[in-house]
Amino acid sequence: AGNQAPSETEIQLKVEKAAGKITSVSEIDATYTGEPISQPTVKTPSEGQVTVEYKAKDSDDDTYTTEAPTNAGSYVARITVAEDDDYEAVTEIKEFEISPKQVTITVNPASSTFGQADAELTYTVDGVLDNTPLNDIAIERVPGENAGEYDIIASQKEGSNPNYAITFVKGTYTVKPLDLADVNVNVSLDKALIMRTAQVPE
Repeated sequence: AGNQAPSETEIQLKVEKAAGKITSVSEIDATYTGEPISQPTVKTPSEGQVTVEYKAKDSDDDTYTTEAPTNAGSYVARITVAEDDDYEAVTEIKEFEISPKQVTITVNPASSTFGQADAELTYTVDGVLDNTPLNDIAIERVPGENAGEYDIIASQKEGSNPNYAITFVKGTYTVKPLDLADVNVNVSLDKALIMRTAQVPE
């Protein structure tokens, strides 16, 4: 009996997976660049597949897509880490913004002389991307024909350029007084012509 081998007992152990967790997500907020935003960096102890989906804020969940947004607006990101051998799947929701790009429109000064037609009104743009031109920009000056200075104002049609936050800098239109020296010369020439005409013998 003393030499009898010990009996073998089979023990089954059930190891529960740990709850999945996302330890950090890099900044998602961005400024409009004309290109889709970069996918955020997700840190997790799990080796499960990471999937990032996006939708417009306040839209239905069935609109989630893996295609990253481009245009300015408010969005929601749904970040999912699939389960692996040690961790359960986990999902985290993060709201973020794509801000409009800052653009400045500066109206160029212009002028004309009293009695003449107005000069062409123009403006200079700073900050616009090559792949997203501006639309529906209007420019006009405050009415007035007398000599003096008048504001030139640029504006946009409401909702025309949602990817840009536009700052408008007004310009000055100058109506110059008519040069009286030019007027006197013309009058003198006219009088001389009349006198010569009157002295021509019949």
